Amino acid sequence: MPKTKKIDQAEQVEPKEIEVKENGPVENRDFSELIKQIEPEYQLDWWFMKPKIDEWAVRLKVYNNQKRDKEAIGDPLLFTIHQTVLASLYNDRLNVNFEG
Repeated sequence: MPKTKKIDQAEQVEPKEIEVKENGPVENRDFSELIKQIEPEYQLDWWFMKPKIDEWAVRLKVYNNQKRDKEAIGDPLLFTIHQTVLASLYNDRLNVNFEG
């Protein structure tokens, strides 16, 4: 999650070609220009996806609460585990032999 506020359209940085010399080891290279480009692009992408992530979180919460009975005591995980164990006891093979 980004620590800074949303970037306005006027503050956006246009992508540009950055030349990185590959003569020396990685430790000696200067990546400051690359970092200056990545940070605003990340901020822009994060705020573009934020409404979708929030919507997905709400949908997941609603989906998980559908399995829970409001009057019952317990955890919806218990229902899920029970159904998983029960399903594992059955096989998917057809037990009838046809002759013809």
